[in-house]
Amino acid sequence: MPTFLRTGLWALVLCCSCAQATAPVRLPASELADPSLLSGPGFSVRPEAEIAGLQARFVIDTRWGELQVDSVELLAVRVEEMAAVSVLYGEKVSNTLKRAGLEKAGSPWNSAVAISASPLERAERLPAGVLSMFSTKLRRWGERFRRWGDRVDRAIFQSGDASQGFDLVEHADKPKTPWWDAPADEMGRLLRSASGHGAARRQVATALGIASDTSNPLLRSRLDALAWAVAGQKIALDSLADLLLPGLRQTVGYVEQADTLTRAPSEESLRARNEQRLQALSADQDLTYWLAWRGGFSANLMAQLLDELDRLGSVRGKVSALEAAAIADNELEARFVINSVRMLQSVQLGQPQGGELRAVGHLLAYLAADGELHLCLPVDYLQWTRPIAQWFDHPQIAESARRSVLVAGQISPRAARQISRRGWSLLPGLRYPASPPYPQLSLRTESGPGLSSATPADRAGS
Repeated sequence: MPTFLRTGLWALVLCCSCAQATAPVRLPASELADPSLLSGPGFSVRPEAEIAGLQARFVIDTRWGELQVDSVELLAVRVEEMAAVSVLYGEKVSNTLKRAGLEKAGSPWNSAVAISASPLERAERLPAGVLSMFSTKLRRWGERFRRWGDRVDRAIFQSGDASQGFDLVEHADKPKTPWWDAPADEMGRLLRSASGHGAARRQVATALGIASDTSNPLLRSRLDALAWAVAGQKIALDSLADLLLPGLRQTVGYVEQADTLTRAPSEESLRARNEQRLQALSADQDLTYWLAWRGGFSANLMAQLLDELDRLGSVRGKVSALEAAAIADNELEARFVINSVRMLQSVQLGQPQGGELRAVGHLLAYLAADGELHLCLPVDYLQWTRPIAQWFDHPQIAESARRSVLVAGQISPRAARQISRRGWSLLPGLRYPASPPYPQLSLRTESGPGLSSATPADRAGS
């Protein structure tokens, strides 16, 4: 074979290999989430989901726009909110907003579509799963941590190896708010509170039976418009309730949810209460203030985290969870930290007393009294990628002789093999309190004890 032809074939093989390595994994949605979530009145989930940063990214087509959700857990949340979306975009509410001058006639809601339609917006606003929690770079609080797991970050960051200094986030960095804009953000929050917008928003959300701090873009815009209308006395709350309630009274669980939300404190009160609870766990005032008022956790999510930590009882090292929470930049990462603590509760059951919560890098683990380290990964699909390989290859990751990896979702065959070779026991499909609604998958024994059959993993092979 001529040399030039041989060289060309090798180049073609290399290009194909690179393309295969970088191509995103796409799996059937029905094998990642419970089939009951994939369709319903006014919406349907597209047949395939992309694995982005260890979480499943679904696209929901609705009558009111396209929604993109970045985990099985958030998919369940969005499906539960569909009844409220249907009411808010009903003809009666739309006509009421038009008469109040808060909605242009015939102008459909399209901003949810715009998020996925614009690559720049998508890169800046949508996180690539939770892969940044595996970061080997010091992040916002890195220089202040004095925890066991920080030795991993510092050893890698200061190793002098340029190849170790890469950023593990799979998207362009979210633009950071400059320090001089922080007072403006705080002033905007206070002005909204003083104008009655916040109270009106809570009242409207309570009438709908949803959380006022929902991140659903289809709901947020509509809630804001109705809140300004109520705060500006363009719409009476009583008349608004007459519009909203008839479409929701038949919704399963609506009465219980609305009653719970009615008793919930305002966001300001809840943040202040969270700060008091945080101060009981840590004497670091900067850390507790950040978590209560400025971090990636909403007030409700931070309250959930603190409730889950309370359920751990007398376990030592709870401050490790707070330091991991300070790393979270968005709702997806905040839920990752909360679910890590929930998984630890399942691990803690049946264990002798005296365990300790530890941070391994930015991840949480439970060191049992018998010396076994349990690493909790609440991810939808654990792949074997370069960042994951570098994380597991660092010698200080494997300080404990007995160690196990607990995964909420599935593990790809390649990831299972590679992690097992590094001395870790594997347990995929771990169920825990409020775990995401994953489908029931059969188990197989040829790949190791307790490994999920993970039909999509066999096809992906990554």
